[in-house]
Amino acid sequence: MEKYHKIQSVYLRCTEKGPNKGKLIDGAWTLPEFKTLADVPWETTEKVDGTNVRVSYDRETGEVAIAGRTDRAQLPPHLAAYLSETFTPDALAAADLPSCTLYGEGAGHKIQFPAGKGYTAFGDGAGFVLFDVRVGPFWLRRDDVVDVATRLRLRSTRQYEDMTLSTAISVVRDGFPSFLGGIRAEGLVLRAPHGLLRRNSERLIVKVKTVDFAKGLAPAGTDPGPFSPRPGRE
Repeated sequence: MEKYHKIQSVYLRCTEKGPNKGKLIDGAWTLPEFKTLADVPWETTEKVDGTNVRVSYDRETGEVAIAGRTDRAQLPPHLAAYLSETFTPDALAAADLPSCTLYGEGAGHKIQFPAGKGYTAFGDGAGFVLFDVRVGPFWLRRDDVVDVATRLRLRSTRQYEDMTLSTAISVVRDGFPSFLGGIRAEGLVLRAPHGLLRRNSERLIVKVKTVDFAKGLAPAGTDPGPFSPRPGRE
């Protein structure tokens, strides 16, 4: 079962000692494609603060496998129990899905404190929020992801109007309420329009997190330092 890829932050982070250490650097796009497409509207969804979950389904055999972001990741027991009860072979067969991998965020009580406690949508339990589906080599379009969630009676990440990267930064910097209730959203995830890919066939997808703007940005032109996360390292 293929694990979910890392999502790049919108800007490089300063790693040099001093007052700017740990801050994102204003205008220092993590990827050159982000700069080129900065003024193009991107598909925008809320970023949920939880733990990454993968669910693999083989339509031919009916086999279902559930894992965290890596094969060694340990899921909280109450979340693991919820997932086992939700993603049964019968449930997936009844949804009439092809062989696929579902990617989502396990969230709720005792998951990613304090966010989990703040998500009132899950009460005192755990839940799953679907954000991506892969069928063979293809990532499903947003409408199809929502359709899969509907068939399985799951939540999917909230979608907003398409935004430019600059608009997304402004929205996240000001903060906005999570669709899961109770707290501010962790941030936004933006996907390039029409599933555009990089030259190496990687997805063009970026995260803009509220916490990254809480202490302000390092000034434009700040040297990120030799250990600043780069593509493939963050």
